[in-house]
Amino acid sequence: MTPRPTFVLASILMTLTACGGGSAPPAPQPASNPDLLGVLETRPNLKHFTEALQSTGIADRLLASGSYTLFVPMDRAVHGTLDAATIRHHILQERLTFSDMAGESTSYETLNNDEIEIDVTEKIAVGTALMVESDIQASNGVIHVIDKVQVLPAPGSSEESSLDQPQAVDPAISAN
Repeated sequence: MTPRPTFVLASILMTLTACGGGSAPPAPQPASNPDLLGVLETRPNLKHFTEALQSTGIADRLLASGSYTLFVPMDRAVHGTLDAATIRHHILQERLTFSDMAGESTSYETLNNDEIEIDVTEKIAVGTALMVESDIQASNGVIHVIDKVQVLPAPGSSEESSLDQPQAVDPAISAN
């Protein structure tokens, strides 16, 4: 018996270890957050708003660019069809986390170019709704779940929405 096979085996093991072949494979990198639509699609209690976003074409706008805050009513709060104007009234064109709003009672401009009051002082209210879940993060914004669909301001109180431009929403769809 010669010492040669033991030497060869030891050399192979040292080479594999030095090259990383003897160690465990690297841990997979965590996936980046999905976009707003991707997050909404994973939430079964938010499907009515998600479907309305898609059917009105507003989902395409959200995916195109920017960072948004969505105040999404739970399915049990949605009675009937949500039109484009109602959906836009639930969206801000900026990312606002709960901590950004905490301790304030402020109005924010929606995608309808109207205002929605958010009160995070004594209560956690978005217009007339209560926030029931906050800070659901997405790559292009944040989602807060609310318990009511927000009523639009009286007609004539808001300007034309930037989403009503032809490149943003098909006029035939937004007329719903």
